Amino acid sequence: MAKESIIDYVKKYSTESVLMQPIDERDALVFAMLSYLYYERIEITKDFTIQDINANLREINRGTSCIFANQRFVPALADSPRFKHFILRGIEHKFDQENNIQFFACTFVDEVSKTVIICFRGTTSDLCGWIEDIELTTLKIMPADKLGAEYAQNVIENYGKGYHFYIAGHSKGGNVAAYCAYALKRKELKRVEVIYDFDGPNFDKKLHAKKGTEIIKKFVPQYCLVGNLLENGIPYKVIDSRAKGMTQHDPFNWIMKNGQFVYLKSISSRAKSLKKTLDRFLDEFDEKEKKLLVEQVKYFAEQMDEESLGDLLTRPVKLVRSLISTYQYGRDINAKKSLQLFLSIFKEERKQNKELLKEDKKKRE
Repeated sequence: MAKESIIDYVKKYSTESVLMQPIDERDALVFAMLSYLYYERIEITKDFTIQDINANLREINRGTSCIFANQRFVPALADSPRFKHFILRGIEHKFDQENNIQFFACTFVDEVSKTVIICFRGTTSDLCGWIEDIELTTLKIMPADKLGAEYAQNVIENYGKGYHFYIAGHSKGGNVAAYCAYALKRKELKRVEVIYDFDGPNFDKKLHAKKGTEIIKKFVPQYCLVGNLLENGIPYKVIDSRAKGMTQHDPFNWIMKNGQFVYLKSISSRAKSLKKTLDRFLDEFDEKEKKLLVEQVKYFAEQMDEESLGDLLTRPVKLVRSLISTYQYGRDINAKKSLQLFLSIFKEERKQNKELLKEDKKKRE
């Protein structure tokens, strides 16, 4: 049987209404991925249906990292008995590059079942998204986290009794969603059924969830890097993926069978190795050096034209030149550590790519 994806789930298996079958992790991922569309480009003056989203797809999908997947994904949602009655509300968007704030939140509501899904937009699998996740790791709590908690609080307060609340996000969005378990008041968390974190960076161990981490359901792919950053003990399920390496971060690559995710026993040995490398280096950085690291990573990104880490590995000369330039940019404040971190990450990624090439060669033989 061919490998299925979340798009197949929407097309083939989303036949039951939410009133008959409550929200689960598959549905939460659907809405988390919908939050990546650029709704802020169009004027929305009323409740916006899934059909309206589909009608405006060309404009709001332009420039997203999943353009082609969305062209199949969104029309399927508009026809789905399970999803087509949801309404988009409460769009909040804030972008402040100077203060490192990139925040987007929206809410999907089904009034028949009184289901409310609060979603936070995440980063993508390109280099800029990777940079933002590194920033999350080094600064631990981002302005977007605090904005997310405030947003969730306002949404919960705006709906009366009888509504069922879910919070979801992918990548940085998963981090913001999970932060709600730490920042919302207990009376607000009592109204939240589940918080879904799809491959989002974790938090410092010193943080303690108000309702306990059992409210957070976390999911990561086998080659998990982003979702294992700042490991704080939250249990997670590992989902198989048709992609290799860091592109597994894209949930459209996550494998399903008969409408259910295909789970694995653990993350890959390569992911574990890379995590140890990152943890070891980051533990050696003081707060001043972590802030410098963020600036250096951003500077490094400005030197590169390629979008993904995979592309960088195919241009070793340009990669080395950009790394040297980045080192010189921050040499006044011990940039040696951050340069070593860069090199370690690319070394581990290169090992992963070599192993994958060997596997592919064996299959062809």
